[in-house]
Amino acid sequence: MLLKCRDIMSLNTLKKMKLIAGESGLERVITWPYIVQTNSIEKWIFGGELLFFSGLGLDCDFNSLSDLLEEAARKNASGVIFLPNEQMNSKLIASLKSIADRLKMPIFELHRASIIVDITKEISNKIFEGENRSTLRSQFLETVCYGSPENINQLLNGINLDLKKPFQVAILYIDNIGTYLERLNMKNPGSATKFVVFYRQVVESIVDRYGEKLLTMYKDDYIYLAEQIATEQDADKFAQKLEEICHQINIYFKGLDVYACIGGTYHYTSISSSLLESERSMQLLKRMKKKKRVSIYEDLGVYQLFFHMKDSDLIQLQNQWIGKILLYDEKYGTDLIKTLDVLFKNKMNATDAAKELFIHRNTLNIRLNRIEKITDKNLKDPDTLNCLLFGVLIHHYLKRMQINN
Repeated sequence: MLLKCRDIMSLNTLKKMKLIAGESGLERVITWPYIVQTNSIEKWIFGGELLFFSGLGLDCDFNSLSDLLEEAARKNASGVIFLPNEQMNSKLIASLKSIADRLKMPIFELHRASIIVDITKEISNKIFEGENRSTLRSQFLETVCYGSPENINQLLNGINLDLKKPFQVAILYIDNIGTYLERLNMKNPGSATKFVVFYRQVVESIVDRYGEKLLTMYKDDYIYLAEQIATEQDADKFAQKLEEICHQINIYFKGLDVYACIGGTYHYTSISSSLLESERSMQLLKRMKKKKRVSIYEDLGVYQLFFHMKDSDLIQLQNQWIGKILLYDEKYGTDLIKTLDVLFKNKMNATDAAKELFIHRNTLNIRLNRIEKITDKNLKDPDTLNCLLFGVLIHHYLKRMQINN
């Protein structure tokens, strides 16, 4: 279990500390104790820091302390411990309650005579212990995906798993990490790395709420989760958990878009196949404008076939089936491929397709007649329609995967 603001109130060195406000933020994860030495902290913290503010040599008026809380919340600090002095007394600290409650930022008051070195040492030790306990699940998943099966039994001693049950792997990915970090002014070298470390710890904390059977693994800013799936009901519950986890992450990091892609269900000896399917699903779906919070590999339909084909073969089939239409669109600036795409999406209902394209039904018929002339095919022929449909699907797949002719 990772250390949270709620936990520090029971530490030996902080038993006399008082919670002043921000109770709804006590689940915030603590990554490190940080002693504030400037009024502005935005450039110096990256998320999860527990801030100690004594106010020595700094501005301690209401507005300055309010700005401190706003910056702390904006940079996802875990909480603020105030050590009062003559300028920053208990009454002034208590006046921050409405702001801290609004920001869900826990603020504490600690007696000034407290020994900060002992406090930060105990907090650091607790953080280290929590990180060590959370690595076992990660080691197991990494071993079954990439490692040697001989090490499995040794890792199972600390994890309650039945290897007869199959597994399903999901990947959590951030869709807008660049713009998110830029909005927080995290432009310095190393900022992204420090944020990812904090992000992992927060996700680990959220995952812990859903039981110990969820396995975790990390790769850059990707987080892999796996669970044993024995029935369709288990699969539905896993998807629901992922939906809730993504939602909780989005709440914690306001403006950060996190999505999940789920692979198929496999025995632990083939779990890497589920991982690969989750990654393939992610590669395709992250390029789509409209995304579901949780996507399942099996729902990709015919796109699953394309993953198993060579790029050169897909390009050849695209050119064979719709190549002439693509060249015509490029030459004359028409939208014949889009017309076919919308027609297929509307199950060949010309009236609905024309409505979605914002054109008259007669205009749609003119476009379809033009396609017949270009391809020298009859659109009433089922085989022709099937070839055109697969050609359009391959075209979309190649564009999303950024594979060019």
